[in-house]
Order: sequence, then structure tokens, then C-alpha cells
Amino acid sequence: MTSAEAPRAASSMTGFGSGNASVDGVVARCDLRSVNHRGFDLRARLPPGLQELQGEVLALVRAGVGRGHIDAVIEIVRDATTSPPFRVDRVRALALRDALRELQALDADGPDAPRAATLDPAAWLSVAAAQPGILEPTSSEADREAQQTAARAALSAAIIALQASRQREGEHLCVDLRAHLATVAGLQEAIAASADAAPAAIQARLNARLRALLPEGAALDPGRLAAEVALIADRHDIAEELVRLRGHLDAAEAAFTGPEPGRTLGFLVQEMAREANTIGSKANDLGVAHRVVAIKVELERIREQVQNLA
Repeated sequence: MTSAEAPRAASSMTGFGSGNASVDGVVARCDLRSVNHRGFDLRARLPPGLQELQGEVLALVRAGVGRGHIDAVIEIVRDATTSPPFRVDRVRALALRDALRELQALDADGPDAPRAATLDPAAWLSVAAAQPGILEPTSSEADREAQQTAARAALSAAIIALQASRQREGEHLCVDLRAHLATVAGLQEAIAASADAAPAAIQARLNARLRALLPEGAALDPGRLAAEVALIADRHDIAEELVRLRGHLDAAEAAFTGPEPGRTLGFLVQEMAREANTIGSKANDLGVAHRVVAIKVELERIREQVQNLA
């Protein structure tokens, strides 16, 4: 069985894929459903004759799908012309017949009961046919090979369909994520613009406060005032945090086309949140504080969305 090509980056972990294949009258159907998961988790349900393919199914789905919780169901369907002959386990059938006769005799025991109980053939045959191991279809080597070949082909088709489904969902998800990231970038630029004007604003506020406190006509020491402004500005400087935040935003855009974008974006969101917290605690400005709150709201929305990105 050849492995289907690996899914492209930035696909969703939610999707559905179905595949069918027919080999020598044996029809196999496979359904795959996936939801988000931190790693890879497969739950496969195969018909009794195909249990030996469990390891092969696991390897193929892992290679073709990657992260996610996957439910896989493979079924074998036949038409009347290709149904295999049945075999009868005579030992079990006769043992069941004798047990039913004994049970009937117990039920018929009584003063008016006949001395010998007779067993209705139709009744015991219907019971026997329903018992596992008494009446089972036989399977030749060629028939088993046809089942396995059909199952492999159906599984490969289902994986390709699941990949396409997850890719479509991932494209919609990435559009939404990019919109939220663009909002964060706009807020970052607005904070950067206000940060550039912060020293002048600090000097104006400090100058006004000192003039209100000093006696009328008292002169201000320009050097001392400049030193105080520089000290306050340095304490509230957020230039480094803004640069790192901008760098995380650039890395997030690159992550969409890289390996495991969901994991990468999840890490970058944590780093962005850390920078936003620092900016909020250092910047002594109400407008910046409001923009930091808006950034946190957007980051929380991104955090929820990237959990479904492979």
C-alpha cells in the first residue's frame, strides 16, 4: 500500500473523508472523521477478517493525516453473486440441538406432559443460525486478498478525501486568524506611534506640574528638567517590547506555510501575550492601556482558533 501524500501546512484538524473500492466483487468502504487533538490518536474499527491490517492502517493514517483524533471505520460489502459459501460446525450444532431438547423436556415436565418431547426443526434451526461459530462464511485465500486489497484502496481514497476536507477548513480558519493578527498589528502600530510622542508629553506634564508647585516667577532648571524627563521616559520605555511584538507578528505570518503551524502559532500567541502584559504595566498612558486590552482580546480569539490548526 502506497502512502498518500502528506497534508499541506495550515490545515484544520476537523474533517471527514470517505472512500470506496471494489476488487473481484468485494466492495470496501472506509469513513474517516477527525477532530482536534494535541497529538495523533487513531481509533480504528475493522471487520473480523481484516484485523491483521490494524498496524498497516495506523501507519498509513499517521503518515497521511498527522495530528488529530481520527475515527476510522472499514466495512466489507458483497453482492449475492460473490457471497462466499458457508460452513457448519456440526459438533456445536448437534450439541445445541441436544441442549434445546433437554430444555424443552424440562418445560414440558408435568402430570399431563407427553413422555417424550419433540423439537420443532424450524425453531431450533433459527436459534442455531443466530449462534456465533455454528454457521459462518468460508473465505478462500483469494477472497481474503481481495478484501485486503479493497480495504487498502478504500482507506487511501478516504485519506485523500479527509486531507482535502481538512485543507478547505484550514483555509477558512487561516483567513480568520490573519484578520485577528492584522488587528493586533494595527494596535501595535498605534501604540508605537503614541510611544514616540511619549517623551514630549512627559516633559509637558512635568513642566506644568512644576510650574504649579513652584512660586510664581521661579525659574526652572532646564538641565534638571531634562534629566527627570529622561528618567521617567526610560522607566516607561516600551520600545523593546514593541519590537519583539512586531517580530512575533512577522513570525506568525511565516508560520502559516511552515511545519505544524498550529503548534507554532500557539507558542507565538503566548509570547505576544507576554509582551502585551509588559507594555500594559510599563506604559503610563490610558490610550495605550486600552489598546493593550484590545490586543489581549484578539490574542484570546487566536488562541482558541489555533487549537484546531494542524
